[in-house]
Amino acid sequence: MQWSQLSNQRDIHIESTNFTCHAWNKSNMDILVCTDSGDMIVCDNSGEFKAVCLDTYRGHPIECVTALEDGGFLIAFENSFLVYRTSTNDPRAPLKKIGERTTLIMATNETNFTGSSIMIRSMALNLEEDTVYVATNQG
Repeated sequence: MQWSQLSNQRDIHIESTNFTCHAWNKSNMDILVCTDSGDMIVCDNSGEFKAVCLDTYRGHPIECVTALEDGGFLIAFENSFLVYRTSTNDPRAPLKKIGERTTLIMATNETNFTGSSIMIRSMALNLEEDTVYVATNQG
């Protein structure tokens, strides 16, 4: 994907060109590209711009994303998760946020803690997609 493809679109606004992560949609092979300012850019599988997700937490860096089997995405930012599902109702809005953000609560042998100092660096789902494993800046 080239930045010129995005900047030539008149009706979109992207805060940053610092791409932090990406994932391939398992149902339609679109690519979701995320930025350090919370932008979520959808491209087709050749990298052509399709849309910008407007239903995001702008100003919050997206640290990682993983694709779900049904074509959705699990997004991690700061110490929280969001789920987005593929939507075919409007080609200008290919993703729809499902529910509200879920905050990560980490448990160690000694304490439970939450807070904005936790940053999710990597994540993976189990086969059933009902458990998320994360690596954070806290260990």
